[in-house]
Amino acid sequence: MKSTTKKIRNTTRVLVPGVLGLLILSLAAGAQYHDAKYLSGSLKIHLTDGTGQVTELFDNPAALNGLTMDTDNRLVVFGDGGNAFGIKGLMRLDPVTRAVTTILSDSSLLYSPLDIIVNHDGDYVFTNRYSKLVTPTLTIHGMGLFKFVRSTSTVTTIATTLQAGSPGTWLGGLAADIDTGHYVVQDRNLAAGAPLLRMTDSGSIATISMGFSPRYSITQDIRTGDWYSSAGNQIMVLRTVSKSPTTLFAASSGNGLHTAIAFDRASAPRPRIVSRFRDTLYYIDPATAVVTSVALKTASATPWEMTFLRGRNLASVKTGSGKYDLKMSFPGEGGRGYGIAMSLKGVRPGVTLGDGRVINLAPDFFTTASIHNLMPGIWFPGPRVLDVGGEATARLDVSGIPKVNITCWIAALVVDGTGVGTIADPIVLRL
Repeated sequence: MKSTTKKIRNTTRVLVPGVLGLLILSLAAGAQYHDAKYLSGSLKIHLTDGTGQVTELFDNPAALNGLTMDTDNRLVVFGDGGNAFGIKGLMRLDPVTRAVTTILSDSSLLYSPLDIIVNHDGDYVFTNRYSKLVTPTLTIHGMGLFKFVRSTSTVTTIATTLQAGSPGTWLGGLAADIDTGHYVVQDRNLAAGAPLLRMTDSGSIATISMGFSPRYSITQDIRTGDWYSSAGNQIMVLRTVSKSPTTLFAASSGNGLHTAIAFDRASAPRPRIVSRFRDTLYYIDPATAVVTSVALKTASATPWEMTFLRGRNLASVKTGSGKYDLKMSFPGEGGRGYGIAMSLKGVRPGVTLGDGRVINLAPDFFTTASIHNLMPGIWFPGPRVLDVGGEATARLDVSGIPKVNITCWIAALVVDGTGVGTIADPIVLRL
């Protein structure tokens, strides 16, 4: 098998398997930003496009603090904080029909669901203000991180501020760390130092860093592992090489107000932070802190979170012990071929294409084996051609391997004789 050598990020040189080498040398499709359609939520859920057009998709007199695309990359999942006129629970929204269905409604537990993500098993993880009846006359209130297990439709408690012995307010953002698969929560308690916290499924809590001035959401740069936090009229960043956050730009810089933020695809030559405020959409270069803006044609309430419409190109769903479906969704690229591969090394350094885009996967033995389908009974790459809707499913089955604590990363992209199309952000699995 021929191999080719390619210079990749951080000036590292690796031997890349022949198939991956062809991808590196192929002519690709240029910029890799998400389609300019963004979902944001607070009192309502809005769809914003790159021209500044704002469309209302859902209206409920409640607090819609977090939202994300589901594993099917079609429906939007959000937490509805509820009030006297609203439903407290986890909900799904179809952006096309605008139909809303309830996933979970529990007024005693769900005092106020906040931010929500989909984890590596395809389950919903969310922060939540909760109330708990201790005795007939005593009710305690606090903040917690909870998980709705899709396969059993049950809720488990991951961690609470009571367990942590902290008065923290875990509503400054929630994300999954691409390097570990663990959960990262931004605490808004300034008196406690506004820490950025890492939590595991077992409930352990560790402080990543102190000193944020957070208010709204967090996002991670997959290429570097850096964390960004929106803080109104400034954005703070925690570099992987630093122990303390710094200000990307200050309030006096005239860069506007930033509440809901998210990173564009990590495969873009110059990935951007996208930020949505009441009447403005911002694009931020994290390297230079240069901000460009699009005036929105309709103003709305301050959004707490945002996501990219149909931007989840790769998702994992646990179907049994050690068994995962790897769902690919590339809208607009139906009928094209795709590649999917795994690595046990991580996402850095990635593999750079000729047009500057990056496949965010560090190649290793398992990358070669998965590309060439050399793991029978374990790795099932699927049909290798997307259906007319741009979708396909691969599978990973390690149920026959003794249980070990292994972390692996999966990457997928569209590729055929015309070159490389969309490169999905990688996902992390904790096996």
